[in-house]
This record gives sequence, structure tokens and C-alpha cells, in this order.
Amino acid sequence: MKLLSIALTALASAGSVACAHTTPPAAPMPTGVTNAQPIDSITAADRLATAECQRAASCGTIGQGQPHTSMDDCLASAHQDADSELRQDKCPNGVDSTHLQTCESALAIESCSGIVNGFNRRLACRTDALCPW
Repeated sequence: MKLLSIALTALASAGSVACAHTTPPAAPMPTGVTNAQPIDSITAADRLATAECQRAASCGTIGQGQPHTSMDDCLASAHQDADSELRQDKCPNGVDSTHLQTCESALAIESCSGIVNGFNRRLACRTDALCPW
């Protein structure tokens, strides 16, 4: 009985090895971001303006004697700038959602002053980065 058990185990193992070569290996998964979705330029401009003005508010540059007298003033100005950068002729297929999020993150962590102020934001928020298609 023990010999039969060993023989069956060996036979089962041989069968699984024999079948292993019939299935081709899976193709490697692509690296990088593959699921970025386009966002319309109006929505993207709203998000960029909001991120810009949240940063301005946290840096204390909104209010009397500041570059923007109110949050509404900041939003109007920032939205106009974003609209200009993301207009249809520069961004005909929409804004890349992943790059937009990277730009928003760069705005959120940007320091209020310093020698490299704005460098990461300028890299992350370039029109050609936001509109790669």
C-alpha cells in the first residue's frame, strides 16, 4: 500500500511537470503609469486655481496690502492664468490626471519663500507635462 501511495504521488508530480510547459509565460506588466485619464481643461483650471490660492492663503499673501485682496480675487486671477495655459489649442485632448495631481501636490508643498521657491511647481505644472497628448 505504501508503494502504491509513492507511485501515485510520483505519477501526479510527473503529470503536473508535463503540463507546466504547455502554458506560455505571462507577458511582463508595463512599468509606469498606464491609467492616466484626461480631464477637461475647465475642471483642471478650477483645480489649479484652487491649489494656487490655498497655497497663497497659507503663505499669508491674500488680504489688504497683499497681491490678492481676497480669496475670490485670487481665484479669479489664478483661474485666468490656468485657463490661458490649458486652452484648447495647447491642450486639445484634455489634461493628464496624474500630472495634474503632481502639480497640485507641488503647489501644496511649495515653500512661501526661499531661493528655489516655485522651481518644483514650474517643473510639475508645465503645460507640456499637463497636456502630453
